Amino acid sequence: MVERKSETLILHEGGLGFSSYRWWTTARLYADGLELSLPPPLAIGHPPIFIPRDDLKLERHPWYMNSDASAIAAPRAAQMTIIIDDTLADALRTLDPQARPERAA
Repeated sequence: MVERKSETLILHEGGLGFSSYRWWTTARLYADGLELSLPPPLAIGHPPIFIPRDDLKLERHPWYMNSDASAIAAPRAAQMTIIIDDTLADALRTLDPQARPERAA
């Protein structure tokens, strides 16, 4: 498992509405997918989001003034786009499923 703290995460549900979690998100990369979580007390009522590896579809997605952004398009939540920094996207692209343990169930 690789853990990256202080990640920026933007949840965009189409139109102009979005939620920004700038520098608050912890990303955990596992062989079987990506887990995104918030620290306490922000995590109250907001359990971690887990996106299975097979559902991780990354694409370049400039976000307003940030041209170094990518989007996770998860087929199970087609109405939502999860926008992440390119450094996290690069880590996801290089994730070797043979080198990392799967997360505990």
